Amino acid sequence: MVKEESHIMHKAVYGKIVLLRGYCPDCHEEALIVDGKFACCDREVQLPETASEKRMCLTIKRRRNTLTLKQRRMLVERQNNKCVYCGQDLDTFVWSERHTCYRKPSVEYDHFVPWAFEHATELPNMVVACGECNRCKSDHIFNSMEEAIIYVRQQRRLPHEREEDHVS
Repeated sequence: MVKEESHIMHKAVYGKIVLLRGYCPDCHEEALIVDGKFACCDREVQLPETASEKRMCLTIKRRRNTLTLKQRRMLVERQNNKCVYCGQDLDTFVWSERHTCYRKPSVEYDHFVPWAFEHATELPNMVVACGECNRCKSDHIFNSMEEAIIYVRQQRRLPHEREEDHVS
């Protein structure tokens, strides 16, 4: 009994990432479907109008590697002690509306490509960010650092950008 291709395809959900998967009759395995082709062998596939969702999980549970103190210092020095997204100096006190006092921004070490997606805690994938920017970026994936900076700044609407809007 041969099933129709639309019955054997589903949307694989990995956290917030949704990918179309299906059974490849040539390779006899499940494979991702990218641009209307199976990723395993480039066989074209007729895409279904609807597909069920299937929550996927990683079969290997991996713990995050933590950065050593030396690596964290290298990251901070590499970025001149500034948040990579907003450029805020991480050593100066700033007014916090939430806490109604002056505070230093929290220093957080962000995975540019989210850990949940790539499991890479290596220096080229790590950046230093203030807490607010890190939460704005969240687990979004970007093609370039410039794209990420634009996105985070639009989400935060930084105070100096609000002042420029009023002056114009």
